[in-house]
Amino acid sequence: MRCSALYGAFKYRGIRPLFIVNADKSIKGILKKKKYAAFNWIKQENKLFDLIEGADIVVVDSYLAKEGIYKRISEATRIAVFLDDNKRIDYPKGVVVNGGIYAKSLKYPRWKGLVYLLGPEYQPLRSEFLSMPAKKIRKHVKDIMITMGGDDPHNLTAKILRLCVKNYPHLEKKIIVGSYFKNAREIRESSDRLTELFYSPGADKIKKVMLKSDIAITTGGQTLNELARVGVPAIAVVTAENQLANVLGWKKAGYVEYAGRWRDQERLLNNILNFIKLLKSRQVRAVKNYAGKRRINGRGGSKVVQFLLNHLNT
Repeated sequence: MRCSALYGAFKYRGIRPLFIVNADKSIKGILKKKKYAAFNWIKQENKLFDLIEGADIVVVDSYLAKEGIYKRISEATRIAVFLDDNKRIDYPKGVVVNGGIYAKSLKYPRWKGLVYLLGPEYQPLRSEFLSMPAKKIRKHVKDIMITMGGDDPHNLTAKILRLCVKNYPHLEKKIIVGSYFKNAREIRESSDRLTELFYSPGADKIKKVMLKSDIAITTGGQTLNELARVGVPAIAVVTAENQLANVLGWKKAGYVEYAGRWRDQERLLNNILNFIKLLKSRQVRAVKNYAGKRRINGRGGSKVVQFLLNHLNT
């Protein structure tokens, strides 16, 4: 999603990027209207370098690629850009972008030829999250949004939905069902009459659901940053280790409540119940709304692209 945000920011300036993604043809729906190539670029390096030959800027976002391929990309292009979450490797010459709220605390190494863009002011969000109306903070909680990413490999959506149906049958439940969910049937069977399912919604639809929701239960990835931009008080579940720093950073900022890791599900579900009770308070939700919106403004992608274009010219 953050690469899609950068794609949009480049395109807005009349530059048409090429998206190279390690995936199969099933990615087509997510990347519609984008120019892309889908293949395992980590293993097929020669094909990758044939495609990026002559590029002025190459942006790399990976949790798997080794240092060697980063070094080759750095040497092959005028500006190499590395999207990072947790100081994963020692990056070669280029620009490191970490838009996490915790980024400046990571103590990145400083050396000649390496530039850092750190903090939520550089967090690329999709263009739909640039303009944001004020979110209404209702006196009473009416809607709960549940979003567990694009594939929900730990089958958390159905479990959290059942928890809400049992304990809050009077609340409306808005469930995001991602493109790669394998448990859609179980989610449908766990629904009640106040459950609404949204199948692979686009950014504009996601934004509308967020604006209507009083509370969100979410993972700790890019969706959490979008929720903070909208100002939806959130309960976060860590489903991958690279999400932990983001969740703890937003918790320290006073925006999110951290329910725990996915493995300890009994404790996780109990924490979610307790935090829903906490967020019934309009005052608590209003404080969290402000804590999220004040730290992220939706212009991170544009700011990154503008920096890169200026850097390219100099």
